[in-house]
Amino acid sequence: MTELSVLRKTTNTYKMTFTTNSSVQDITGWTIFFTVKKNVSQLDSAALISKTITSHSDPTQGISLLVLSPTDTDINSGNYVYDIRFKDTSNNIYAISSDNFIVLDYITQRTS
Repeated sequence: MTELSVLRKTTNTYKMTFTTNSSVQDITGWTIFFTVKKNVSQLDSAALISKTITSHSDPTQGISLLVLSPTDTDINSGNYVYDIRFKDTSNNIYAISSDNFIVLDYITQRTS
């Protein structure tokens, strides 16, 4: 598991590479779910960030990108929880990561 930290209102891109026993997985047709919540018992419909990824940057090499936009990260600074799950072409659902998601206030406020 990996704790993620982001600055509020910034773009963050995470490259995910899917492997099994050190062999690249072809993720063509997979759906990846990324969810950030205040706590684990919160309903998905109340999630602070919810991403569904169906288009992958290099699916035959097991590569997909999770891109969080400034709008996605425009939430109050604090400690939250996240997880990443995927659904394969056989409709099996797997959890691959779950940990803390920390949103930090940025220090610089000027943009020019």
